[in-house]
Amino acid sequence: MDQVRDLQETFPSSRPSWRYWRNMVIKAIGFVLLLLFLYVHFADPIRLVTADLGRHLKNGELILAGQSKILTSNFYSYTDPDHPFTNHHWGTGVLFYLVYKMSGFSGLSFFYIGILLIGFCIYFYLACRLSSFSWAFFFAVLALPIFTDRLEIRPEGITTLLTGLYLYVLFMFRHGKLSFKKLLWIVPFLQIVWVNTHILFFIGGVLVFIFVLDAWLGKQDKTLTRQMWILMTLMSAACLVNPAGLKGALVPLTIFQEYGYRLAENQTVFFMQKRFGHDLKYLYFEFLVVLSLAALVRHCIVRRWRNCLAEILVVLFFLALGLKTVRSMASYAFVFVPMMSFFVWSILDRYEKVRKILGILFGLIGTVFVVMGTFLPNNVYSPLSRLETFVRLNNGQPPDVNFGYMLTHPQIMTGLVPGISGAADFVTNNNLQGPIFNNYDIG
Repeated sequence: MDQVRDLQETFPSSRPSWRYWRNMVIKAIGFVLLLLFLYVHFADPIRLVTADLGRHLKNGELILAGQSKILTSNFYSYTDPDHPFTNHHWGTGVLFYLVYKMSGFSGLSFFYIGILLIGFCIYFYLACRLSSFSWAFFFAVLALPIFTDRLEIRPEGITTLLTGLYLYVLFMFRHGKLSFKKLLWIVPFLQIVWVNTHILFFIGGVLVFIFVLDAWLGKQDKTLTRQMWILMTLMSAACLVNPAGLKGALVPLTIFQEYGYRLAENQTVFFMQKRFGHDLKYLYFEFLVVLSLAALVRHCIVRRWRNCLAEILVVLFFLALGLKTVRSMASYAFVFVPMMSFFVWSILDRYEKVRKILGILFGLIGTVFVVMGTFLPNNVYSPLSRLETFVRLNNGQPPDVNFGYMLTHPQIMTGLVPGISGAADFVTNNNLQGPIFNNYDIG
């Protein structure tokens, strides 16, 4: 049975009944409200002193001005500016700088929110194709506290979007919904974009290799296996299309050799949980991991593992990546939405009535969680407690912390945090010259 639902289920050939239109309207309203809910969740005022955005913007400005040393050296260092360095995210700097020049920091905030929302829509649509709307809705809300955790404007947003695109086109190809010819154009092009925008471009290679294994060991289809190896070869060649060539393509293997700085975001979940046990997001992430493993094991018992080798390997890869580095927890949570929908849906393949009952139940539970997040600020599904500080900075009052206030005061959620540029303004206004001592974050 094809696990990707045919579009005819959504758009029937016969004249649809009033129940069909009623369900479509309910789904449309629910999805729009979910996107508004996520818009507030994804919004995060810019804190330049604790983020890398300033460096990315300066990179983009200098690259567009013709400064090529940004690509190959430790350009900003006062003591060793000629030390070799492979800039693996230069493209993101150019992109962010162009958006900033056109629309300022507020426009850049909205642009990044748009990237995350588009990425979410791709994961959500894939989940709908692998299960149903209500199931995708429920698992999206369930994973929300984790995939809305890492919101600063970073190259990681590009990785979130491209990972979703890769998963979508690869699954559509495997199920005959996308031609191999189109796949050969799409994947290498996306990989060229990825290798020039973020260090995690190797995820693209991992995903293609997973589908090579799926065709070879799972489907045991020689034609499909040969096609996937061709795709793997072209995608690998695309990785060479960057300013550093082979060195740039291999930078994920060498980046930690001279890191010289222990970043919290690169530590394991258990390392961070031991030191910051009061933060419940690590426990919640572990809860999602247990759910995924339970569904995966049950699926392998009920159905043959060969039929879903790609899904199993995708889940295990992102699960391991999330456990290994807390910066990848959000990536796992995005992938959780379609994969968890698929596993639970396929487990109940022979129980259509149970599927329908669970669909109604999942829709109701997901709606309850969204309502809780909208009106009750002190729960994991609400962004309001996180944004309360910025309401105060904008001369707002705690009682004003609600969704209506946020939606009508976008300046609270976007652009620079009020007063964040005070130190930089002092340096500029007093014409201070010479090197300035700083740390890694604001270097």
